[in-house]
Amino acid sequence: MSLLPKLRTKPLRKILERHSHLNELRMYQWTGSMYTYLSKTPLQAKAKLYITKLQHATTKTGLNGIIEEGFKGFSSQDSKGSHFFYCTGVPDSDDVDLKIRQWLSQYPEIEQTEENIKSFQNSPAFSDNSRYGNYKFTFELDDIIKAYRDQICGGKDPVFRIYGTFCYKKEIVYMVVVHSPDSIAFDHFPYLPTDVGDRICGKDDGGIYWCPEAMSDKCLYEQVEGTAIIPYPFNEYFVWDHMVFAFNMSSNMKFKLEYLYEHLTACDLEEINLAGERETKQEAEQYIKRLKASKLDKT
Repeated sequence: MSLLPKLRTKPLRKILERHSHLNELRMYQWTGSMYTYLSKTPLQAKAKLYITKLQHATTKTGLNGIIEEGFKGFSSQDSKGSHFFYCTGVPDSDDVDLKIRQWLSQYPEIEQTEENIKSFQNSPAFSDNSRYGNYKFTFELDDIIKAYRDQICGGKDPVFRIYGTFCYKKEIVYMVVVHSPDSIAFDHFPYLPTDVGDRICGKDDGGIYWCPEAMSDKCLYEQVEGTAIIPYPFNEYFVWDHMVFAFNMSSNMKFKLEYLYEHLTACDLEEINLAGERETKQEAEQYIKRLKASKLDKT
């Protein structure tokens, strides 16, 4: 997964209070790689994916801080003084496969091989690797919402709003801000929609969902004039999108060590490493083992 512990460099474009579809983004003036990518029309899977887990990746330095102090918020040039704890929304992998197979049934010319199924979900959003460090926490969405409700919201249900669309060189972030109902700092941001419509992110009886428009950033097929499907001679590069939750933090959010270690795994880094620290997955696995052994020695 591409995971977002904090917003990094300034985006090429930010569209606050709105989750913008690809066709809307194509209407803006772009330069460089984003112009090249958005000028293409690759065949992309269409699926409504329910978010079941949240992931947060970090470095060894970040991990030690979490163990000592809990999860804390970060400020950025876009946060206007607010502090956010960032997590990437993750759907169930079996559900992703099922939805792609169902969608592919309308294209009999594309054989439903395992290779083809995976080619429609090959973006960093569906990778086990990370751009932000070798240490990855994977939590149940309900667990994080409950902890946020109890520790940050004083027992009240948190509020979910559309924060905006953030565009980088190849990456599109659909940001959802989560905050205490006692806060008025985000009242001008629209609520996460609950109505039926052509939504990228929303909420219904099934839970919080994400309808990605760019699940593959290396594409095998082109869609011409809306219907014709033509194989690309080579993999074509494209943008990719994912859903990120920005939890507004008035204080640190803490968990028991046993819970943290239960939901902590090591991962490889993506080719693009924004972490500032680099380890191998094996080195991270060994460090996690030492942490857990140290915890056992103290009990």
